Amino acid sequence: MGSGDFIQKNSPSQLTKMVQCGTLPRQLSPLKGKFLPTVSAGFGTPVKSDDGSRCSSRSVQQRFRYWITPLIVLEALTSIHAWAGKFGDDLSSPASRSSNRDSPYHPYRHSQNRSRGPSFSSPIHARRPSQASPLLMTELSLVESDILKPWDGPTLRHKYDEQRLPSGMNPRKPEDVQVLRVLSFNVQDLLNKVKPLTSDLFTSPSSVLSFLSIGEFKPDLPEFSKDPKKVRGITNVIKDANPDLVVLEEVESLNTLNALNKNYLSEHFTPLLVQGNDSRNINIGMMIRRDLPVDAVYQSYRERRLPESNRFVFSRDLPVLELRFSGKDESAVPDFIFVGVHYKARRDSKDDTSAEHRAAQVRETLSIVGKYSSTWQGVPIVITGDFNCDVTSCKELSPLKMAGFTESMDLLNVPPKSERRVTEVFFPSSGQPVYQQLDAAFLNPDAIRKFRDTEVLRFKDEKTGQETSIWSPKDVAKQNPSDHFPLLSVFEFSAKTVH
Repeated sequence: MGSGDFIQKNSPSQLTKMVQCGTLPRQLSPLKGKFLPTVSAGFGTPVKSDDGSRCSSRSVQQRFRYWITPLIVLEALTSIHAWAGKFGDDLSSPASRSSNRDSPYHPYRHSQNRSRGPSFSSPIHARRPSQASPLLMTELSLVESDILKPWDGPTLRHKYDEQRLPSGMNPRKPEDVQVLRVLSFNVQDLLNKVKPLTSDLFTSPSSVLSFLSIGEFKPDLPEFSKDPKKVRGITNVIKDANPDLVVLEEVESLNTLNALNKNYLSEHFTPLLVQGNDSRNINIGMMIRRDLPVDAVYQSYRERRLPESNRFVFSRDLPVLELRFSGKDESAVPDFIFVGVHYKARRDSKDDTSAEHRAAQVRETLSIVGKYSSTWQGVPIVITGDFNCDVTSCKELSPLKMAGFTESMDLLNVPPKSERRVTEVFFPSSGQPVYQQLDAAFLNPDAIRKFRDTEVLRFKDEKTGQETSIWSPKDVAKQNPSDHFPLLSVFEFSAKTVH
């Protein structure tokens, strides 16, 4: 029986008792260690569950040792193997010896390293149960190997599978694709409701999977702390835009994206997200349309640090998504690369030092992107998201432009003060509202050649369908789904014309 089936066939109270008594099946045993602190009795003694029934005589401590010891040994061996592989590459590869040893992205990384080392996926991923809930993320594989450099972050992969498309979606061939529609959207605090650690933690298989796959354990709840009307407004924008790729800022977790995808978007997307560094748990995530015939590699760079202070460079993360038409090898030149950004926020005060931090983030972004463009010459690269400063005048972004990146609105010759550019309205504590473009897409020359159009979308009234005005007063603007307007960009994307 698969893990998901086991969870679905047992009541929450039964699952809770299994955790408390130490009788959870082996494939779900990590959950027991997560919740052992909630068991009131001391280790080495029989305990009772909450319903008063007596547990078996085998001690909780014995059961704890039974499953944790092999995992510790496995983790140690994996770490040793990963570092040994890196050390061996550094010694044996002339390219590695002659390059910067701290370089996170060298030419051997895609041609050799990705095929080496152990690959670990959760048991649920490996089994691919036939009746699995889409929330189990069977299309998503988490890989931990020598690719995982300590200065980078986790790597996720998405594989196109036309046999697993949801109802209403028809499979497409690479030659059927003509354009790529990309939506960048800061959805403003899309967070799950927080519930206490009770038996309702086990209400869905994906709440278990999230811990097994990426170490995050929060219930995958259909409810959000955000007003349901605003959540519907967000998903209405996504549906109307009909994007192939969505880059989202201010999303709490992969669970949040799973719930959004399942309950509002008919499971039409594969969500990708790695927890970042933000203390408020607002992260960058992406969603790939499941009928788009592409394979993807999603690389996190959350571990990058500032050398002078050892602080994290990126306030959240800097995910880099490599898109290749289905069937191409990962060592091949990607057909497109998208970089998601959510730079350091500004402060409404005179001692604002955020500009310095954003400037450091821009420099690090260019360093990372530069490794991709030097490894694969001619690859189209788009840096998109919330830059947290007005892109028409922000000095911190000057290095992007000097490096050959052009903002999409500039490609259409849209004036800096045009209403068409406004993606955020800032209401200061005193004074007039500030209308600015914080959200943008910066394209390298290879992406410019594939650029077709870009547009800032406006929210629509749920009942009348009419667009809401950007000139609305603060009390009206607060009713919008988000304090940012989404940006839609369109690119030529055809298997006949790509590399």
